[in-house]
Amino acid sequence: MNYYNNDHKRRDIKRRFAKIRQESNEKPKELLSSDTLEAINDWLANCIRYERFLLSNELQYDLRQGDVFEIDYGGSVGAELKGRHYGVILHNSNEKTQTALVCPLVSIRDTDIKDSSWRINIGNLQWRFSNYESIALISQIRAIDKVRIYAKALISLENIPEDQRPNRVPVAILTEKQMEIIIESYFKLLRNKLY
Repeated sequence: MNYYNNDHKRRDIKRRFAKIRQESNEKPKELLSSDTLEAINDWLANCIRYERFLLSNELQYDLRQGDVFEIDYGGSVGAELKGRHYGVILHNSNEKTQTALVCPLVSIRDTDIKDSSWRINIGNLQWRFSNYESIALISQIRAIDKVRIYAKALISLENIPEDQRPNRVPVAILTEKQMEIIIESYFKLLRNKLY
């Protein structure tokens, strides 16, 4: 049986970065702005940091539908969401699953987010210390690796019944109604009925 182990990961990382280095040397530097070069540098540093972390750590924990975490969405192209934003887990993810499907969340005050026709207001988040209502970015739903999730205990576990407490503390938990709004809106989007 052939297993993908840490030696394989290290070889893959070296191969990927060698290819990136070669491609960047082939492109004239004057075509890349200093902002673009800085963004590439930041992206590369994050990739290396995540890969190093994954070489020596296994992320084995459950995520529950409706849990909200701070997530690093990384770099972007065009109107894609980038950087750190909150996101809601859309399906349960057990400890053996390395990925999770998430819907990004932003505050109503965030004006730099595009795709305004697919911004669904889900109201205030439970246990969140904010007066702003939250917007679900339905068109930006995506799978992420669990390594992109930041764990911060921003909510009080006293308010959550003991049998419902997650082993990874989310910053908020959506209500059933809020989850229904997101799921129904996503189905409308897939049927081209959300404009």
